[in-house]
Amino acid sequence: MKSAPRIQAGLLGAGGLLAIALLAGRASGLAREVLLAATFGVSLQADVAVLLLTVPDLLVNILLAGGLSAALVPRLRGKSDQAAGQLFRRTGGWVVAAFSLIGVFVVAAPEALFAILAPGLPGPTRIVAGTAILMVALSIPLTALSGVSTAYLNAKDKFFVAGTGTLIFNLVVISSLLFLPAVNGLLGLTVAIFAGATIRLLSQVVVLPRSAFDFRGGWGTKDRAFALAFAAGIAASSFTLLPSILLRAGASLLGTGNVALFNYAQKLVELPVGILITTISTVALTRLSSQFAEGQEREARQTLVSAVRMALFLAIFVVIFGGLAADEAASLVFLRGAIVDHEVRQIAILFKIALCGVPFVAFSSLAAAALNAQLRTTQVFRATAISVALLPICALPGLYFSSATLLMAALVGSQAVLAWLLARRAELRLLGSGGVISRQTGLALGTGLMIAAIPVLLIFLAPFQNDLFTLALCALGFIAAVATSLLISKEWARVR
Repeated sequence: MKSAPRIQAGLLGAGGLLAIALLAGRASGLAREVLLAATFGVSLQADVAVLLLTVPDLLVNILLAGGLSAALVPRLRGKSDQAAGQLFRRTGGWVVAAFSLIGVFVVAAPEALFAILAPGLPGPTRIVAGTAILMVALSIPLTALSGVSTAYLNAKDKFFVAGTGTLIFNLVVISSLLFLPAVNGLLGLTVAIFAGATIRLLSQVVVLPRSAFDFRGGWGTKDRAFALAFAAGIAASSFTLLPSILLRAGASLLGTGNVALFNYAQKLVELPVGILITTISTVALTRLSSQFAEGQEREARQTLVSAVRMALFLAIFVVIFGGLAADEAASLVFLRGAIVDHEVRQIAILFKIALCGVPFVAFSSLAAAALNAQLRTTQVFRATAISVALLPICALPGLYFSSATLLMAALVGSQAVLAWLLARRAELRLLGSGGVISRQTGLALGTGLMIAAIPVLLIFLAPFQNDLFTLALCALGFIAAVATSLLISKEWARVR
């Protein structure tokens, strides 16, 4: 049986390359938003540009981060190469067919699409050409198929190759924002969306195992259990993303530009979440799938607790140092081009509120990974459905008072509900023996917090201050606090 330190080392080692790929992808995603803000500012065009990018982004998050991984990875890990290739081809065919129909809907009824995503925007279809809508529609099945190939690569432990997909897509979009806005900003953006989706898919196809294209093996037999798990995984992932989508739609009711403001703030939060939390949950899903499939339930529980412990430590320090440097980060990133100072202050406020949800995202991501690894995707779906059903109640104060801050707080409330529900279903304990925070790990976290207090004091007591100084101290403090907490908890685990 593997000890907790070896489990932690395995998670960190396997996730190293994935973390690098996700770091590059998320950093390029933030650069994309910076250029988007500098080009379009906080305006109707900015809102529409965000919505056009939302369609492929949604598919990436639903398929790559949740639905397909939840259903495909556990199945592929337990199959031979030939059977895995059959499952890949069959799933890819159905996914392309289904999402091609979604693309047809986007072309046929763009007004309906915008009405769903942003009901408060005044006539966005008047500023979007039909060609631009077509480019987005064509990117939908390509992005969907990338989700299938990414799940296959993750199941084969090729995390780095799969993780670079976001980087490739964002680099193409960045190129369009740098060189095409003078010609036609929105049209150039949508052409880049299609090109990015195409290049991302090709980059993954060339490294897929040969068995993926061995059509002599046929398409395999129908698997009703997999179909149900796949549908539940997609539904659960969709429900997980619905809170941010619904609140973005609510933001459109607060006036022009609020969709863009919400998007810019959320992108700042997605950088640490995507690099840190998503890395751990992606690798943990693969490890947990193998352990549960082999009947190693005790080892799987150790893997889960170790993964949640790492994610929680990271999340807590992200909240502390991210909140401390929020104003400086927002100014350094967004104060350029068409963005003005008071808009940057609004982004910083929304960013601080959204950061409070990071620990809840850590818990829910790992709890969902544990349930998905056991093929209990319907339980993930039920939990997410309940949290989404409660969202309108949380959002009422923000809509009633036309307050963007209260609306963002509603998102955090929804994340907290989801984390609690999923943790209960996964039998994941926060405190006590066998829990994420035991007496020993609590002391480790406390020591990390003491380390974190040093750069915090330096920031407030330093005779000179500027944005770069604050950000540098926060980065060093974050690294020192996390490293201290993980090293101490790992050492105690070894003694035990």
